[in-house]
Amino acid sequence: MSKALTKEAKKLMRADDSKVGRFLQYYAGQLLLEPDPDQPAKDSLTQTERDNLQKYERVYELMNVGRPDYMIRAMLCKIYGIKDRQAHEIIKDASMLYSLSGEASREGSKRSSINFYETVATLALADRNYDAAVKARDKADHLAGHHKQEDIGLNPDDFRKPAKYVFINNMTVYEKAQKELDPDD
Repeated sequence: MSKALTKEAKKLMRADDSKVGRFLQYYAGQLLLEPDPDQPAKDSLTQTERDNLQKYERVYELMNVGRPDYMIRAMLCKIYGIKDRQAHEIIKDASMLYSLSGEASREGSKRSSINFYETVATLALADRNYDAAVKARDKADHLAGHHKQEDIGLNPDDFRKPAKYVFINNMTVYEKAQKELDPDD
């Protein structure tokens, strides 16, 4: 999300001083999730804000799966030991946050889809429908990025480039070059 869009969204929703303002900055790339020693000048979310972000993401995932508000409120109350009114506020804030942040919506949708396929795989296994379970699990793994190739190891293109060899028939030049390479001798 661009900075101009973030400012416009904040202005429209008067989110500068609200609970979601800092999260919009995080999704816009202006804040770090956790403090980074490599970027000491860049501000990050506090532990409380990270905990709230986790709640908002969980609520958004449940909303994408199609859970009604009363089920989400009950789940929040049970897991976090909060009152119904607090759960309602979390749902309201999550709705506002993810309606303003396109990046967060894509990530939340992706996580929601992963959870959906994992649930389908579990149900298919319970029904002994192994083909459907494997397909659903494979889709979940694909969305999670488990099938991506890692960039570790040798690059085959490096072997396609011809190497440069220099032949020296003058022993003085050869010995001088060896001494430069091996200063220990």
